[in-house]
Amino acid sequence: MGESKKQIWDEIHEKDVKDEKRVKEWLKRKGFEIKYWHKGKRSNMPYDIKAEKHNKKWIIEVKGGHTPKIKLENFRKMLTDKSVDVVGLALVIDRHPYLIIV
Repeated sequence: MGESKKQIWDEIHEKDVKDEKRVKEWLKRKGFEIKYWHKGKRSNMPYDIKAEKHNKKWIIEVKGGHTPKIKLENFRKMLTDKSVDVVGLALVIDRHPYLIIV
């Protein structure tokens, strides 16, 4: 029997949360202070992680999987957010984070 849509969604969501947690821990090891991450809960924030390093405020969107999708509306909100200094996109490839700075 095939999996239900809910089972598939739950599996994807669990993987996304693992990728976000992986990036959060990686950023901490790189000297970032994590100010916010949504811990797998639904959020109205256009980003997944908010952090600080060297007195600069960062917001970071995390994407992983085979076909990651970015909502351009959310990314546009991130790029126009005047309260942050740096916008980042963290891609998780083979369980390793790569941070792209915009």
